[in-house]
Amino acid sequence: MEYASALGFATEKYRRIKDTDTPLALSVQDQLDDLLEHLVTEYDEEELPYQREAAYHRAVIDNGGDTGRAHIDADSISAALEQTMDAVSLQTQIAVHPDAMGVSVGAQKLAIGVGQDDLRAAIGDFTTGYRRGFIDVVEIVLAQDHSQFAVAVGFPGWKTDTATTQERSEAGLGEVWHQSYAAYIESVRFKPGTAIGAAVLAGAVGLFCIAAFDLVGILLTLAVVAGAGWWVTKKKRAADAMVRQAESDRGQALQYSIDIYRTAVAEFVDARLAYQEADGNEQELLNLVDTWPTVVGQEKGH
Repeated sequence: MEYASALGFATEKYRRIKDTDTPLALSVQDQLDDLLEHLVTEYDEEELPYQREAAYHRAVIDNGGDTGRAHIDADSISAALEQTMDAVSLQTQIAVHPDAMGVSVGAQKLAIGVGQDDLRAAIGDFTTGYRRGFIDVVEIVLAQDHSQFAVAVGFPGWKTDTATTQERSEAGLGEVWHQSYAAYIESVRFKPGTAIGAAVLAGAVGLFCIAAFDLVGILLTLAVVAGAGWWVTKKKRAADAMVRQAESDRGQALQYSIDIYRTAVAEFVDARLAYQEADGNEQELLNLVDTWPTVVGQEKGH
């Protein structure tokens, strides 16, 4: 998207240059040759370090203080400040970085006019390069901890991609949630074996008490049985409460995940549309290059 967006910026930038009123000689090539000779022979090499430093500081300002991007831009501009440069490279730098080369807008327009074919080819190379990396399908992943519900019930994670239909993706997501809650409810529900185990233990303790303490043992046995019953009842209530909470949460948990999935798909669709719109600006830029004025009296836009 960032690469594609450059097309619109380039069109705006070079349209302003094109629309700037500057006198054009009848022979653009002759005037450009004179300009190149002047630059090649008179450029002061002692100014190069200062020019490079100034280019960096300008780039920092232009990029709002982003030093990382400023270094990238400054390095690009510094290529125009090398101590030795062939005529074609110099012409290119005049067209792209006139300020760094110390030339006027008129000189820049001349360089662009002479290099129309090269500029068109460069635009083609640029768009081909980033289009080759275009991603048409992305994977969407909901991790094990993407929500509190997922953490609570041990959600195993789920993934799909933007090529899969929404209906199929949401059905698959729903199945994963169903299995997750089924396993969780099974793990927390009250098991009959819990009551049986408590009854067996209470019976064993009761028999021991009766055998050891006669009448007192009977009383102790009743107390043990009552305690076991209370414990079993408490465990069952707690388990039932957890099951009810899980049943209540499962619909909300699924909807929360679906909302995340739908938002991700919507953002990807919006991003793809924005990319396509930006990418579509190539033809406007090419038209601008093709209609670049190169002779005296040539009207704007023709």
